[in-house]
Amino acid sequence: MSGRAHAESARRVGDCVTALLRDQPFFGSLALRLPIRADASRETLASDGRDIRYAPGWVAETDADRIGTALGHVVLACALKHHTRRGERDPERWQLASQLVTHGLLRDAGFVLPPDVEVWDGLSVEQAYDRLPEPSDNTPSPKGAPQSNGGGDDGGSNDPSDGAPGKQDDPGTGSKDPASPASGQAPPSFDPNGAGEVMDAAVQDAAVHSHGDLPERIAIEGRGGADFRPGFAWLSDRGLRPSCCLYLTDMECDRYPEAEPDYPVVWCNWGPPPGERNRQPWGERIDMAGP
Repeated sequence: MSGRAHAESARRVGDCVTALLRDQPFFGSLALRLPIRADASRETLASDGRDIRYAPGWVAETDADRIGTALGHVVLACALKHHTRRGERDPERWQLASQLVTHGLLRDAGFVLPPDVEVWDGLSVEQAYDRLPEPSDNTPSPKGAPQSNGGGDDGGSNDPSDGAPGKQDDPGTGSKDPASPASGQAPPSFDPNGAGEVMDAAVQDAAVHSHGDLPERIAIEGRGGADFRPGFAWLSDRGLRPSCCLYLTDMECDRYPEAEPDYPVVWCNWGPPPGERNRQPWGERIDMAGP
């Protein structure tokens, strides 16, 4: 694939993460905790618990809803610690079990799965593994589970390394990837020294964290006289282009940058929904307090 095609695939994955933050905040926040990288050796999308790797060609040919479901599947499997619970079990059989038990959880969370996807409800991944037949060349996989001949499920992961502990194609990078402003991960082509800034009428303070050492609490410096422009200028001046900017705010401000940045912005509003005066001119908004 050309450089432009790779960049377009990275943009599509970033857009899907933004959509998860808006529509499925729990899964979106999980996705932000793992670095996301392009990996042409993958067939679809997979995670080993340290990062998420996707095939650029698959992303280019797959609709956004299915990519979002694939992201939901891999981050849920990581949250359930499937990648640490396999032990000495067969990796491919374990992966099938992980697929079968997480499909029902994704369905119940509101993800749309194909009608023929097989779902095993009420079982742990260990119980599902024990019920699966021993793998062989002649044993068909359940519907919706990865096939040894390359077929994939709606979760988008037919890579045996998905859910397998210790499987990492790029050793040593799992704990060094920077977070995007406020919270997040860097896109595959972005490798600054880190981010995690507090923005105000002027940038009062900046702190750098990797995805593995995010603080439990953030002390906000400044307060009052909010102006949304300096934070974006701070990023621009340093040549930083995050995969997603989460802006924590009460929306009590009408001073926005004149031009929309070329990366997704999500306004995380803890105040009441804004009126005409201070409604955001671009980006997505999450009203955490509700209407």
